[in-house]
Amino acid sequence: MKEKWWIFLVIGVVVLLGVVAYVSVSLGRQMGRAEARLESEINEGLDSETQQRIESALENMGSEIESALGGAGSEIESALNDAGEDLSNALSDTNSDMNADTAEGESTLTAEADFADASITTVEVNWVVGNITILAGDHVSLKEYSAATLEDEDRIEYTVTNGTLVINEYPSADVFSVGAGSSDRVKKDLVLTLPAGLSELRLNIVVGNVIAEEGINTRKIELNGVSSQISLANLEVKEFEINVVDAAITLDYAAAPEEIDVESVGGSALITLPEGTGYTAEIESVSGKLTTPEGTARGNGILTSGNGAVSIEIQTVSGEVEVTVGK
Repeated sequence: MKEKWWIFLVIGVVVLLGVVAYVSVSLGRQMGRAEARLESEINEGLDSETQQRIESALENMGSEIESALGGAGSEIESALNDAGEDLSNALSDTNSDMNADTAEGESTLTAEADFADASITTVEVNWVVGNITILAGDHVSLKEYSAATLEDEDRIEYTVTNGTLVINEYPSADVFSVGAGSSDRVKKDLVLTLPAGLSELRLNIVVGNVIAEEGINTRKIELNGVSSQISLANLEVKEFEINVVDAAITLDYAAAPEEIDVESVGGSALITLPEGTGYTAEIESVSGKLTTPEGTARGNGILTSGNGAVSIEIQTVSGEVEVTVGK
């Protein structure tokens, strides 16, 4: 499959816009805190007439800042929509190429490894183009599949160091830059079997799907993705960190987590917690939305259910997150 390097340029633009938006939101919050501190100091040392004049000036300044940030937010949202459309078109072309590659021949087993004798506590996967399927088992193992005939530079690479297994789709791959100097990369799929009780699972994927129907039991998952479809069921994961651009994520928990952190530019996330789970969900965004059984929050807001034990923190530019409880 011919590498489309300009996809990563579009991704970079989207991420940059997300940073600008987040800075705008943070600036507004910081100005509010600064204004409150200044007003407190003013009240301690000035006469009432001077206080009123300065307070009036501060109010006018606050209104101007709010208006400026509101205008910036509209411009950012418009730019994000345009960039998102370009990204979707680019990724549509890539997915078409991926499907064409697969249609040319049946995928066959191109590599496999078994780590039954290794004491693995952490697994890291760096995958550029292709799908990842996660199965449950009694030890770590992997299988790579491809419809193409692989050259040495296209074969999977894996290393185990101090209990950490690192899996690279390509040798010494940096998941967000691989292919920049290569004319051809083939689509490959990974089947990864994981036991219960791992300390951490780190997933880095650019274009492709991640599916786990049999469950994942680990202390922590860190997920970084760009335009990926993520569907993870029967989760027993205490901490989940998500950092994505234009991704669709579905998380279904079998046991209540402790903390879920979501940072996103566009995309969507559906989080299903076990029946009776209490949570505190907080969102900070430019034009994103948080939906729960307790209501909907746009922009910045906090929604609480039950004892509020599970912490859900969301920072998004224009993404949508939905939290549900029970099936």
